[in-house]
Amino acid sequence: MANTKQAEKMIRKTERNTRYNKWWKSKIKEAFKNLDLIAAKPSVTAEELKAEKSKIQKIIDKATKNKVIHQNKSNRMKSKILKNQLGK
Repeated sequence: MANTKQAEKMIRKTERNTRYNKWWKSKIKEAFKNLDLIAAKPSVTAEELKAEKSKIQKIIDKATKNKVIHQNKSNRMKSKILKNQLGK
């Protein structure tokens, strides 16, 4: 329970930031699931995979820029995407 107006404001700010971070993180998870679904299709082309990979990288870079995820984590995610694509 907040004792001051400033503490109440900080609680509201934390809740807002939490919603924002969850939105970005769920967007990243959905993009990875999309990539898995596309990669599992037998008739997928290299161009489709490349387009989906660039979409995910764009999402990850924006989340990093907005300080939702750390730079090192984004680098690991992008590396994981590249490894999966090369394995296909």
